[in-house]
Amino acid sequence: MDDLQRQQNLMLYQILQQSFLEMIDLCFTILIIVSHSSMWFYENNCIKQQPVDREGLRGEFLECLINRDDAVCVNHLRMDIRSFRILCCLLRNEGKLKEDGLVCIEEQVAIFLHILAHHSKNSVIKFLFKRSGETVSRYFNLVLNGILRLHETLLKAPEPVPEDCLDERWKLFKNCLGALDGTHIQVNVPAIDKPRYRNRKGDISTNVLGVCSRDMQFIYVMPGWEGSASDSRVLRDAISRTNGLHVPTEGATGKGVAPPADNVEEIDKEDEDQGNDEENEIGMTQSPSINQSKRKADIMEIQFGKRNKGASIIAQSISKLGKSFGSIIEKSSKNMCEAANRLGFGKDLVDDSRNLMAELEKMEITEQERFIAADKILSVPHRLHIFMGCHDATRLAFVKSLIG
Repeated sequence: MDDLQRQQNLMLYQILQQSFLEMIDLCFTILIIVSHSSMWFYENNCIKQQPVDREGLRGEFLECLINRDDAVCVNHLRMDIRSFRILCCLLRNEGKLKEDGLVCIEEQVAIFLHILAHHSKNSVIKFLFKRSGETVSRYFNLVLNGILRLHETLLKAPEPVPEDCLDERWKLFKNCLGALDGTHIQVNVPAIDKPRYRNRKGDISTNVLGVCSRDMQFIYVMPGWEGSASDSRVLRDAISRTNGLHVPTEGATGKGVAPPADNVEEIDKEDEDQGNDEENEIGMTQSPSINQSKRKADIMEIQFGKRNKGASIIAQSISKLGKSFGSIIEKSSKNMCEAANRLGFGKDLVDDSRNLMAELEKMEITEQERFIAADKILSVPHRLHIFMGCHDATRLAFVKSLIG
């Protein structure tokens, strides 16, 4: 009866020991899966999907646009590189266009010209120049105000055709100052205003009056009228304005032609107030290149910090999980030793059982055969010594003879 009870206790202990080993294997498997999953998440979300380097892409696009090829500059901005640089210089010196450390004057002018040249929408310019819609709109208006200030430079003072003109095209037009006509430019307006802006061809446009000299230089421009308005109505409005189109009455000397911009003084006053506010802000007096370099360095530092923070969080989580599994395994090991003592097995038998099970797991036998072999080997003390003293091939034969 004692032998039967001992065999039952041994079988129970072997079952507990096998469960303990399987629990350890499960803990390590979970830890490996979590580690691989964390590394996959880190590589795909913290490394591969890094924020786009907008500064680099923006600088490369602007460099290609205005510094490399005249053909590219003409296709996108409708002027060559030399003319573009002259316009930027005029806007900087006479148009009071300023650099605020965020967008350089060249980029401001390029945005403005691209919108005019291609009738581009705000969303298109956002994508090309990697700027927000608010930034595009704000700098477009700033450049437009600068262009209006250049009316005395860009708009030529009228010069009459002289009496001794030998040009076959103009000698019959003595004292002529130039030619005027209206042109329709397509615009986007709210749906409620479309009937007023629809011209006789069915397009939504604005009727712009332009006056040119004989060498095709602008003298006067007046935009703003709806496309449904006739050229004569636009002309009457231009002549009737205080600062509108003034035709000299005492000889065609070119005197008396007023500036075409009605609101230049108001624009200057608004920009002066805005400039006073900006002077109080920190960093506005620094050069644009310094500010852009600092911003780029700050962005890179933030991105690097986020990646390091993500890696640190993942490592800490895996470490905590490993410590939790280690604590569970340690407690289970103590419980196994306590169970062995209560079942009548000493520490030596526990160690022998572990060594025996480890060797049996290396053999190509089933779980049921492994338990039967362990039971028969541990039930007779000298069988364990025989098993441990055999080589691998002899051990397998010995085990099969016990279970066979």
